[in-house]
Amino acid sequence: MLSRRTLLQKTAKILSVTAFLTLSSTSLLACKKEPTEPVIELTTNQGTIVMQLHPSYAPKTVALFLKHVDAGFYNNIIFHRVIPNFMAQTGGFNDGFIRKEPLGTVVNESVGGLPNIKHSVAMARTSAPDSASSQFYINVANNTNLNARNGQPGYTVFGTVIEGQEVAPNITQLPQGQYASQGYRNAPNTSVIITSAKRIEPRAPLVFDTPLPSAPATNK
Repeated sequence: MLSRRTLLQKTAKILSVTAFLTLSSTSLLACKKEPTEPVIELTTNQGTIVMQLHPSYAPKTVALFLKHVDAGFYNNIIFHRVIPNFMAQTGGFNDGFIRKEPLGTVVNESVGGLPNIKHSVAMARTSAPDSASSQFYINVANNTNLNARNGQPGYTVFGTVIEGQEVAPNITQLPQGQYASQGYRNAPNTSVIITSAKRIEPRAPLVFDTPLPSAPATNK
């Protein structure tokens, strides 16, 4: 039969181990971070636009976009193509239509991705699906014709304007046509300049009202 002292020692040891395990579990829970999405603030001479990015739907596109942001690439870039009830495009030229050399291209991630709806942000490209680089546009209307369909690539949506949603539509309403002879007939007559593009505090992932397919796998 165990003595009273031995029983007390064993009980104390069990309680000590239990307390350690409880503290360890609490520490693990405290270290676990909730998922977030990157947020970018574009300061322009027409107002501030805040965009939330969606890496779970377009991981490689978001990575390339952030590479440009972190390098200061978009500072002093103009909106060079704006069309009412369609979109506002930027990311390629300094004031005076001086082309900037992008920091790479990215594969098209539109198939199984997000749709081109109002306030969404997508990559501009040539007719080649994998040619997107630094230029992007903000949809000011629902442009379903730009979506992927029947397995054929469209234009990759990688973000959403969450603040300053009136800025891009306002930009598309500015007078234009002054630079048509230079090949920029849809450029505003008065330059709309991104004076600063920077990361701000990440936010919880957005929940979309529009029915969407499941996010594609990121191990492409």
